[in-house]
Amino acid sequence: ILFYDRSLQPVTEVVPAKFKEISSVGSSSHKLTTFPPVRVACDVSNPLLGEGGATRVYGPQKGLRPADADRLERSMRRMGTRILGLYGRDPASWEDHLAEPGTGAAGGIGFALRHALPDCRFVEGFGLVADCLRLSEKAAAAEVVFTGEGRLDESSLSGKGPIALLRMIPEGARVHFLAGAVDDKVAASLAREFRGLALQVSPLSGPEEPLAEAMARTREAIAETVASIFRDAR
Repeated sequence: ILFYDRSLQPVTEVVPAKFKEISSVGSSSHKLTTFPPVRVACDVSNPLLGEGGATRVYGPQKGLRPADADRLERSMRRMGTRILGLYGRDPASWEDHLAEPGTGAAGGIGFALRHALPDCRFVEGFGLVADCLRLSEKAAAAEVVFTGEGRLDESSLSGKGPIALLRMIPEGARVHFLAGAVDDKVAASLAREFRGLALQVSPLSGPEEPLAEAMARTREAIAETVASIFRDAR
């Protein structure tokens, strides 16, 4: 996909801050007509737009300020409809495409792949990875499991891998869930759902710690948390 500003000059840095500069899109899709079928491993069901979409759900995790959410949502809609128009989707079906589950994955990359490639479908990401790594077999034999993600919140319950992994682990096993930040309500919900596990959720940063500082010390925070867990297990 090629992006142009109002003067038909290429926009090469296609990031949200530049969306407002993009006036039109083009394509070299003729090169993709013989592209083999693509299956996109996707572990979330979020659509591109809406309350459960990429902007509203994943934006705050990446530092999006609440004051900027509406503007970015409008930009995502504009970019999404331009892509749909570029690839000949019937305007009457645009709202259905914008609300398709999985298209909000990876900040909307799922949406772009779905429409730019001639034969592209979503497949369950966790199932694919679990089969490749034989996770079911390994989880059944595990006594202690470490898992985690950047932020444990409502979006974690939308099909993400760590929660799917918890469902594989037999009762009685000890599970340590590490997350950069933790929503206490979601953590309490997990404790109720997986009460057969010895589940411990450990945040890697404090609730008031700035995101940039927390991310800068991720490696150190993980090392400190894991060391503390092993000390307490002695």
